[in-house]
Amino acid sequence: MELPNKSLFRIGEVAKLLGVETHVVRFWQQQFPHVKPSRSGSGRFLYSRSQVEQLERIRRLLHEERMTIEGARKAIRTGKAKVLLTADAAAAAEAAAALAATEGSDAAAAGSKPTKPASEQKPAAAMPDLTALRAASRELRRELEALREHLEESL
Repeated sequence: MELPNKSLFRIGEVAKLLGVETHVVRFWQQQFPHVKPSRSGSGRFLYSRSQVEQLERIRRLLHEERMTIEGARKAIRTGKAKVLLTADAAAAAEAAAALAATEGSDAAAAGSKPTKPASEQKPAAAMPDLTALRAASRELRRELEALREHLEESL
């Protein structure tokens, strides 16, 4: 996405750049607390370039990577999202820090590590996501193979 050469964007402009409706942008700003637009004197939301870039990353995670809201939050927080690895590292780090600080955990808000010993922590917390991703990959592969067969038959 190519942003116009300006520093602040109104919500309608952001929605148009992202290819979504304005209510979707407002919903995303509620769900991803690191996206906090300022307000103009007339009360309109004004987004900085970095916020628009973050919203574009969120859009990619949700629409192209087909992640859930919670999955996208985790991907941003951990920096494991494919689109974040190729995106601006400073913005990704800022987003991860903001999400970690706002998730309600005293440890995250204080910037310290969890107080539970490693033996009490659930190391397999990300496994359901991995399992779901593998299942989705297998299903996608089956669909692609079926499409390939259909194309070969029609030629």
